[in-house]
Amino acid sequence: MERSGKDSLKLEDLASDLVKMVLLSIKPSKLEDLKTWSVNPESSKHRLEIVILLLFSLKSAISIAQQSSTLDQDKWSELLLYVEQFLKTSFVDVLTLGDADQFEHLLEKRYEEYESRDTPGSPIPRIGLRFCHNIEIDDMALVHWAETTFRTAK
Repeated sequence: MERSGKDSLKLEDLASDLVKMVLLSIKPSKLEDLKTWSVNPESSKHRLEIVILLLFSLKSAISIAQQSSTLDQDKWSELLLYVEQFLKTSFVDVLTLGDADQFEHLLEKRYEEYESRDTPGSPIPRIGLRFCHNIEIDDMALVHWAETTFRTAK
């Protein structure tokens, strides 16, 4: 990653690296283990929901970082925007499900759904339950996986 100025990272480079990490984590070979819970690694719908869960985790982590960082709040929001834009243009499955506006609308809707269920410390895995509802699979192991993925990703 290049630096611009003395102490700041280039947000575009950081966002690009984050997108590469997200895309690597949803490759079909990485999702093979989820087949036991009926997740289909070849399903663009399933992979899209995993991307959205990871984006929401990033959004939540950025929100936490904003509170304890000296980096300008606008820079954090800009970073998230770059990541969303890079994913929108580079994730082929997203583009085959619709156009950019549809992706943005779905992403906003999912953010609202997940945000309303984000209750740290709750014994009920609400993020995991919403994730499973969105991909239409009812399996408590998958609920746990989604909840754990969300909590550890942020």
